[in-house]
Amino acid sequence: MPEPQTLLAAFAKTNRELKASKIDIRLSGSTCTSVLIRNNKIFSANVGDSRCLLCSRIEGKITFEALTRDHKPSDPKESERIYASGGEVAKFKDSNGAGVGPDRVWIKGGSYPGLAMSRSFGDGVAASVGVITVPDINEYIIQPDFKIIVLGS
Repeated sequence: MPEPQTLLAAFAKTNRELKASKIDIRLSGSTCTSVLIRNNKIFSANVGDSRCLLCSRIEGKITFEALTRDHKPSDPKESERIYASGGEVAKFKDSNGAGVGPDRVWIKGGSYPGLAMSRSFGDGVAASVGVITVPDINEYIIQPDFKIIVLGS
């Protein structure tokens, strides 16, 4: 199986197994970042706001490059999917009704789940309104100046 399909299958299987477990995932879940290195290629896959950075040394200078992008409800493509699935995207409202913090995913007209990302494992209520487990997958050819890959959650 080609690497991108392997990663897609692994993410789908992880979410299926989480749903089948005894863990209550109605209002909880997880982000994920994975890296697969095969031959001369790096494949990064992520859902949510966990990150992957590549550290390189180019002409003696250390550089960092993001190998993933955060999946946030404020992203136009992500919010389009959420609205099309019957959800809403808005900031949390304080006691005065003012928006506070990042955009979040909500049940239309509801006060939950308030998820601050648009892709994750689990999060059953958010999944019902467009939060998905399909990762972004990126492919990179390994270069001699690549030194370190950092995964963070």
